[in-house]
Amino acid sequence: MLPISVTTMAANGLTVSYHAYDFSYPDGPQDAETLLVNESGRLFIVTKGQKAAIYEAPAKPDREDVNELEQVGPAPANVTDGTFLPGGDRIALLTYSSVEVIDATSYEVMASASIPDQPQAESLTLSLDQSSLLVGSEGKRSKVYSMPVPSEANPTPTPSTDPGSETDVPEDEAAFGQGQQGTLLALGLAAFLALVAGLVVALARKAP
Repeated sequence: MLPISVTTMAANGLTVSYHAYDFSYPDGPQDAETLLVNESGRLFIVTKGQKAAIYEAPAKPDREDVNELEQVGPAPANVTDGTFLPGGDRIALLTYSSVEVIDATSYEVMASASIPDQPQAESLTLSLDQSSLLVGSEGKRSKVYSMPVPSEANPTPTPSTDPGSETDVPEDEAAFGQGQQGTLLALGLAAFLALVAGLVVALARKAP
């Protein structure tokens, strides 16, 4: 199968090119919405079902042939997004009701926290200063919530209900404050990864 090269325009006006790789699961087609990239550029896919798992891609995927993923650990059920945390030794995974922080080596759950009530949690990313997590739903004018990163010392933090902890995402406005720009840029990066993950999963399902 030939490699697919896609060029897209990023939110900040820069042109970003990326390549699509073809992957196959060792245990048949899976439902997945989460693509993770560690600090060395290694790709991981987290499946979504009740028997969810984490799959690791080859260190250097082949852009011409189908790459087989390796199942490396279990995952919480109903994961819709995720991100590596600073340092690369932990992963934050978003479900419909919580953020689960897992060890990036053993994949065991280290901490958990409920997320603010919202219709359907679909996006997760770090704030620009990497001090908190941003959680978003889907649809027009959906809310963006800021919450602490769950930790072992404080495994069930309650997200702030302060007006400053949520941000409207407008349909179309010409000017934003600096804080809103940062929030939208961070979520844009999360949405970009989600787009790539969807492409990877779709191609994987076509693979023999």
